[in-house]
Amino acid sequence: MNVERISAITINVNSMARSVHFYSSLLGLKVLYGGVNAYFSSLQTLGAKDTILNLEKGHKGIGKCLPTS
Repeated sequence: MNVERISAITINVNSMARSVHFYSSLLGLKVLYGGVNAYFSSLQTLGAKDTILNLEKGHKGIGKCLPTS
């Protein structure tokens, strides 16, 4: 199976305000939905119509590896 494109990526974040600021102000992505005070936000690159970065406010520990021993 070959991957033709990636349409969306979702990242859990600790601070929505800091994350939205980083991706919109520093990297130039456009906020499509949500924003600094939202639980969930979607941003889009200016050059691609379908590529979306979703940010979801998570809890501490989500996404971290648990020790196996």
